[in-house]
Amino acid sequence: MTNSNQEIILVAIVGGGHSGVELAGKIADRLGRRGEICLIERGKEILKNFTPATRKNAQHALDKRNVLISLQTSVNIIESH
Repeated sequence: MTNSNQEIILVAIVGGGHSGVELAGKIADRLGRRGEICLIERGKEILKNFTPATRKNAQHALDKRNVLISLQTSVNIIESH
């Protein structure tokens, strides 16, 4: 349960390869409802070098943790708020 006065922590992870997918899941687990995680991937799918079954399982695991996935998205600049 989160305190209604507590700010949501926004996290963007660039790259849908093994490290990015793992990091997104770990951060989502750690933050729970206090965080909003977005995984950004330039390509058409996450884990492009893995089997379709692995990609499907990873997608399901991230969906379960409410990780937003933005495919075919490039990052041009990173700024803090």
